[in-house]
Amino acid sequence: MLLKLAQKRPVHLVLDDAALQIQLVGILEKFTNNIKSFNNVEEFLSEPLAKAPVCLITELAMPETDGITLIKLVREQGLATPIIVIANEDDGVYSAVQAIQAGANDFIELPIVERDFIERVNNVLIREFKY
Repeated sequence: MLLKLAQKRPVHLVLDDAALQIQLVGILEKFTNNIKSFNNVEEFLSEPLAKAPVCLITELAMPETDGITLIKLVREQGLATPIIVIANEDDGVYSAVQAIQAGANDFIELPIVERDFIERVNNVLIREFKY
């Protein structure tokens, strides 16, 4: 699923954690080459989105603007893009609930396990695109 959808529209990563960004790009590159990475929310928002990404993956804990704020901003712009939030071990159940209430479609905790990550991304895309 991810490959077919991402051939037309990119997967966007908004991650402050460089190591996590490298890990997720490495995983996603096995399925698509249409990946765009941003180091922070400001960088992501500074670029016009001609076409909404097939999927937006962000983390909760980022300096300046956190993942919850990003989710709200994307939803306020009317984008129905599926959003997956990555949380570290310090983010608890309350953070997961906040992310879902803000409009996230799924919540994944660190550490990332490749097979589980791809399965979760595919499940979100299947649900959201009725694919």
